[in-house]
Amino acid sequence: MVVSFKNNQLHELNLGRIYQHSVDSNIGMITAYRGEFDVDTNEKRNRELQSAIRSNGFGYVPVTGFYVENPGQDDEQKVQEKSFLVISNKNDANKLKYFLIRMGTKFNQDSVLYKDHSQDKAILIGTAQGRWPGKNIEVEAGKFVAQKIGQFYTKMRNHKTFLLVS
Repeated sequence: MVVSFKNNQLHELNLGRIYQHSVDSNIGMITAYRGEFDVDTNEKRNRELQSAIRSNGFGYVPVTGFYVENPGQDDEQKVQEKSFLVISNKNDANKLKYFLIRMGTKFNQDSVLYKDHSQDKAILIGTAQGRWPGKNIEVEAGKFVAQKIGQFYTKMRNHKTFLLVS
């Protein structure tokens, strides 16, 4: 399969290629969406995040993330968000990890997902005080699993799904 690359956005990726990125590259998942904002505000925030991803030299794939904000709290809600699967090279000296944490904090996210190429499982990193899993707390998430859905999962534009959280 041919993968085109324009403005750091990867196109025409299939699940096999996403899996290969999870093995050969450092990857992460992030969005600027928050459930309390309207669509226009969320779109503006995501454009700002997308610009930051590009300007920091990372590749990305637009995806839809399914997540539970504020789990276990009175304001718990299931959300569907336009998100980014962000891809960096494996020798980036944690550049992607720290970028995700910085952007997750800036955009008031509960957490970001990060997977180092050398690890089998991804981790959720808390980026907000008082929300699960807790600011700077790392929680083991899971391995890449194709064509599954769960409490947290990702859907590509071709409607194929995958988990990095089990």
